[in-house]
Amino acid sequence: MQSLSRSSLKIVALRPVVALSVSLLLTACGGGGGSGSTTGAGSGSQSPPTISLSANPTSVASGGTTTLSWTSANATSCVASGGWSGNQSVSGSAQSGAITASTTYTLTCNGAGGGAVARVTVGISSATTPTVQLTASPPGVAPGGTTTLNWTATNVTSCTASGGWTGTKALTGSQLTAALTTDQTYQLSCTGTNGNALAMTTVTIRSAVLSWTAPTLNVDGSALTNLSGYKVYWGNASRNYTLSASVTGAATTTYTTSLAPGTWYFAITALDSTGTESSKSNEVSKTVF
Repeated sequence: MQSLSRSSLKIVALRPVVALSVSLLLTACGGGGGSGSTTGAGSGSQSPPTISLSANPTSVASGGTTTLSWTSANATSCVASGGWSGNQSVSGSAQSGAITASTTYTLTCNGAGGGAVARVTVGISSATTPTVQLTASPPGVAPGGTTTLNWTATNVTSCTASGGWTGTKALTGSQLTAALTTDQTYQLSCTGTNGNALAMTTVTIRSAVLSWTAPTLNVDGSALTNLSGYKVYWGNASRNYTLSASVTGAATTTYTTSLAPGTWYFAITALDSTGTESSKSNEVSKTVF
């Protein structure tokens, strides 16, 4: 009796699911600062300078601006540093440039009685950062089944679908998919004044579609002439198969089975007309939700 060669096994459209919800977030890089002043030692009877420096607002979206306002007493000159620069009047206001990270603005004023320094910090607010969430319920379906996509976007003005669906979408909504026969990934990209956000989710088909190439040789190199069928094995642990099914006919090289949620492992053997079974093939796996 001849022993059979190992059959080569591969999976058709068996991709593990990655259900992500990704967003591009601008993390707050600091809080708002308060105004303050320090004074240097005076000379003689001259009063030392004092400064009051404030920012409105003290927290902005990335790329936003703030208005700096200040007053001083007993000062004859002021110089800006930190987030701004140059000579400034002893009192006034100024618009900042675009702020993309937490920024501290410093104002130093001098007078006959000494010097004083005031600082204020403007932070980046995350409250207006675009976000989007996309989910599928259920995340896995039987072949030909459908699922409902649900999404919510904030701080955006428009959303566009891609992948398993297309077109412009409302900022919040739900939609029933078409009947699914293969794993499908859905993406939703949203745009807002302060940036973009992207979310995606993948829906798996709760079945395995196995395909393999029929062996033509025995392990000793002789021609295989009495191939009669195959046996498919699968289970929830690698190389520990609790389920099996017979496939009749040498010409039949595919097998489909429904799956419960979980990770499944598959292998196959070949059978000759006497019932002799080959060793198991390489192993493949699929995860369904």
